[in-house]
Amino acid sequence: MSRVVVVILGAGASHDCRVPHTGRGNASDPRIPLTDGLFQSQGFHEIFDKYPGSALEGHIFTREGRRRTITLETHLKERLLIGDAGIRRHVLEIPLYLREYIGTLGRNIIKQEGRTGYSDLVDWLSISRPQYDRILFLTTNWDILLETALESVGMRFHNLESYIGHLNRWYLVKFHGSVSWIKQIPRGKAGGVTAGMSELDIMLGIDRKRVFFQDASVDISHNYTYTNGHEFLYPIMVVPVTDKKEHICPDAHLEAVGPLIAEAEDFMIIGNSMRDQDLCDYLRERAKSAKRLTVVDKALTSNASAEELLTRVTAVFPTAVITKRYNGFCQFVEGL
Repeated sequence: MSRVVVVILGAGASHDCRVPHTGRGNASDPRIPLTDGLFQSQGFHEIFDKYPGSALEGHIFTREGRRRTITLETHLKERLLIGDAGIRRHVLEIPLYLREYIGTLGRNIIKQEGRTGYSDLVDWLSISRPQYDRILFLTTNWDILLETALESVGMRFHNLESYIGHLNRWYLVKFHGSVSWIKQIPRGKAGGVTAGMSELDIMLGIDRKRVFFQDASVDISHNYTYTNGHEFLYPIMVVPVTDKKEHICPDAHLEAVGPLIAEAEDFMIIGNSMRDQDLCDYLRERAKSAKRLTVVDKALTSNASAEELLTRVTAVFPTAVITKRYNGFCQFVEGL
């Protein structure tokens, strides 16, 4: 029997990770947003107003989203196809906005509550599931709420190498990057948010992944603004600034955990819609031993949404026996 468990997390998990039993906060408090809420300021107007190009693209996306069903990635790809340099710069500005907005939100949630649903999940796997000697979290989320929870088992995220193989038991792969991963870029002569943008545009046009990960040049930083006073800080987060959406985590991470996914018989999907083709392709090629799969998602309460989600899930895990949990992340972990 395999002693590996793979936990796949998505936006729904972070959105629903505030823990009711802390006695602090309420349902109206700001949350890590789902895609349709990425450009709603939730009271953080100063951050929202700092990035006018991002705000404009967000407004256009929100308007288009009401008119037709469209993902943020599809919308931005369509905008980039127009070929306008101004639009491209607006799109390049979006990761700056999202990093500061989501990073600040996450920091405030931790400061206010101390614990999240991720804390309960990590405790449950650490204490109540000793049969798993290797635990892999695979997330498409940018926030660091899971990293914060993993500090309880001794993980410290000082560099990219620290995400893989802590005590030979704990592994974290951030498939679409992180608000804490940054590339330092010379500011040049320009100031404000536009500093470094021209050089960045040239660099991204050469080779996006090579630019970001060559020479181990990615830094871990919890300064979520766009500058440290000297360099321009650009986040390593997936936003389709090229013609294809793809993972942006280091290839070394994926290579390290590939054998774990291939060995694993137990999987969990929490708050992940399984719409990201890059993630689905990666898992489908490797998760050949999957036998048991728990799906936790509020979408399961709707017949139409449940059918769509389970169709996508079974396309990736065709042989797994699926257990459905109809509640959200918080309710799920409280019942563990």
